[in-house]
Amino acid sequence: MSAPRVVMDPYFDPRDPAYTSDPYAVYARLRREAPVHDSPLGFWMITRYDDVMALLRDERGSRELWRHNEQYLRNHPGATTTWVRFIANQVQFLDPPAHTRQRTLVSKAFTPRAIESRRPVVEGIVADLLGRVAADGRMDVVSALARPLPYRAICDLLGLPADDPRIEASWITAIVRGLSTLVTADDMQAAANALERVSQFVVEVIDERRSHPATDLLSGLIEAEEQGDRLDDEELVSLVINLFVGGSETTMNLIGSGIYSLLRFPDQLAVLRSDPSAMRTVVEECLRFEPPAQFQSRLTLAPIDVGAVTVPQGQTLFLCLASANRDERRWRDPDRFDIGRQDLQHLAFGYGIHHCLGASLARLETQVALSALIALPELALDGEGAEWGGAAALSQRGLKTLPVTFPPSA
Repeated sequence: MSAPRVVMDPYFDPRDPAYTSDPYAVYARLRREAPVHDSPLGFWMITRYDDVMALLRDERGSRELWRHNEQYLRNHPGATTTWVRFIANQVQFLDPPAHTRQRTLVSKAFTPRAIESRRPVVEGIVADLLGRVAADGRMDVVSALARPLPYRAICDLLGLPADDPRIEASWITAIVRGLSTLVTADDMQAAANALERVSQFVVEVIDERRSHPATDLLSGLIEAEEQGDRLDDEELVSLVINLFVGGSETTMNLIGSGIYSLLRFPDQLAVLRSDPSAMRTVVEECLRFEPPAQFQSRLTLAPIDVGAVTVPQGQTLFLCLASANRDERRWRDPDRFDIGRQDLQHLAFGYGIHHCLGASLARLETQVALSALIALPELALDGEGAEWGGAAALSQRGLKTLPVTFPPSA
C-alpha cells in the first residue's frame, strides 16, 4: 500500500512575490518536508534530484499533456485551436515515435561542432551590442545584451534580418508567456494573437526560401530529409517559431543570471578573471545554480511510485529542475556558487530524449557574452536595481533588469 498523498499549501505558491525573489528557500523546504508535493493548483511537485532524474527517463511520463490532460486547458484559459495545434507540433511536447522523427530531421543542425562554427558570428554580435553602450559607463545587461543577443543570433542562424519589419521581438515574448503555466486569459489571448502574427511571417519567409534557397538553416530545414521523410508545412512553421522562442528567452535568462551570480560572488569572478579558459565550466555552474528553465512537465500514463508515494495515472508532474540542482543529497554546499565544481551533471536542460535541442547554442552565446562582460574593467552592480521576474516567471527564472556600471570608453 502506498503512502497517502501529501497535500501542502501554501508551500508552493508561484503568485507569492517571495517565491519570485527566492524560490530556492521554497524548494529546500519541499525537499525536506514534502518531496512529492500534491499542489492544490492541480499538479504534483517533484523536488529531489534522484526522483527528478528517474522521471525524466521514465516512459510512463508523457510530454503530450495537451493531448491527454484537461488540466492543460484549465491552466491555459482561452487557448485556441491554432494554439493547441502549434503545441502539438513542438518537438519538445511530443512522445516517440513523433518526437524521434522530428528530432532526427533537425538534430544535425544543432550538433556541438555545427554550433561551435558560429562562434565568430556570436562574437561579432556581442561586440556590436557592447560597443553601443561603451561610452555610457552603464547599461542594463538584460536590455542591452542578454535580450537582443539570442534574438539576433537565431535570426542569423535562420538567415533572416534581425530588423525585419514583419516581425517584432515582443511577439516572441508573448508566446513565451503563453507557454508558461497558470497563465491568465489575457496572457493567453495575447499569446494566441502573437502566434498568428509570427506564423504569418514564417509562412512568408518559408515561401521565399523555397523560391530562392540559400545556405542558411531555414533552407536546410526545408530540404531536411531522412529516409525519404520530410517536415510538412505545419511542422516547419512550428519548428521555426520554436527556434525563436527557445533560442531567445532561455538564453536571455541564462546570460543575465550568469553575470549576476559572478558579480554577487566576487571571489569567483576573480578566479575566472585569472583563468578565462575556465569559462565553459563556469557556464555549467551558472546553469546548475540558476537554471533558466525551472521545470519540465509530464503526464502519468500509468501509476508511478515516487519515493514512498504512488502518483496515480492521469496526473500532471512538475519536475523541478531548479530544486534538483540544489539538492543537498546530490551536491556539496549546493547553495554556494562555486565555479570550481568538477561533477556537474546538472538537469538545467533536462535529460534523456527530451534534452534541450538548443543547449549547445545557449552555452556558446553565454560563454561569449560572459567573457566580454568580465573583460570590462571595474564592472559592478549599479545599486539594488536587479529585479527578478521575466516573461514566464513560473516556468523560467530570469532578471527583468540588471543595471551595471563600468568606466566609459571612447
